[in-house]
Amino acid sequence: MTEPERAASTVIVLAGYRKEMQQMLSRNSGLASRFQVKVEFPDWTSDECVALIEKQMRQTLPRPFEDLCEESKKILRDTFNRLKKLDGFGNARDAVLVLEKMDGIRAVRLCDSPADDTDTDKLVYTVEDVQEASQEILEQRGYIEQDDYGEHDVPSQNESRKISSDALKQ
Repeated sequence: MTEPERAASTVIVLAGYRKEMQQMLSRNSGLASRFQVKVEFPDWTSDECVALIEKQMRQTLPRPFEDLCEESKKILRDTFNRLKKLDGFGNARDAVLVLEKMDGIRAVRLCDSPADDTDTDKLVYTVEDVQEASQEILEQRGYIEQDDYGEHDVPSQNESRKISSDALKQ
């Protein structure tokens, strides 16, 4: 990287979360000085995460159907806004994880349906599927509700607390 004849033809890409990348580069000032150009990509908005979920839904279901209802989108936007407060928010990775949880919850619901039930409308994701998936992902990631005084907005390393389904409806 220090030889001029190689500098024009060499590209090195380091990718990772901002905090961890800064920590890595700060450990060696010589290394940090070799990376003059830094490109940072902003986190996705909650609407972009919901749009990815809807795109994935349209591509994977056995039949095309309308997008999520507005109530489901509101739950998902709220969920992504909460996830963004936690370390390691993963944009598309978190959106796909939420969709996978929705798939699992829907599958259990469908398995609980009578075997002779041919109602194809049951294939769609219900508000309850979205609600349960959102609650599960927030619990899994250790999200703690913010109290009236702004304390405990983000949990310590090993803290977690059950989130009431009412909190997600706010």
